[in-house]
Amino acid sequence: MRSFILALTALMTVGPVSASEGYDPNALPRLENGIKQYFGDEKGDYIVPGWLLSRQVYESLRHPGNPGDAPVPTFSDVGTLKLLQGCRPHSCTEKAAVIYQDRKVVGAAIISNKCAKAAGKTSCDTTPTLTIFEHNPISLNTNIARSMLRAWGKSKHSTIPTEIYALRALKSKP
Repeated sequence: MRSFILALTALMTVGPVSASEGYDPNALPRLENGIKQYFGDEKGDYIVPGWLLSRQVYESLRHPGNPGDAPVPTFSDVGTLKLLQGCRPHSCTEKAAVIYQDRKVVGAAIISNKCAKAAGKTSCDTTPTLTIFEHNPISLNTNIARSMLRAWGKSKHSTIPTEIYALRALKSKP
């Protein structure tokens, strides 16, 4: 009951995401399989048209960030959930964050200019969008993750448009 109350309190009080003291340089490699499992084989048009979503998010977590951002990928904890953020090397306007518990990803988001390919040419939107990826049904952890990801996105661009992308259900293993 206590953990439920803590989680519910965290959901109501999540404000701007801030970095905690700890930094684990091995977090991203340890989360690679969790990111792949979270997205499955879905593709999208965010930083590179048609790439796997897992690859686009992973690529956008690889670098510590802009000088105005935290100096290293940072963590912000809410209960047992942790946030890892970063940006794409050589293109730090493209950013991503994942919320995880142990090595299981429970939420993910990307800030991108949503690039698409048409008639053999790639074009990108002129303004960035925060896209939050989530699975149904929505759990308490998903609601908390959504709040954390919205706060993270707003901390990067205070007026960023936000969309929710519902991921397909993962196929059960036989």
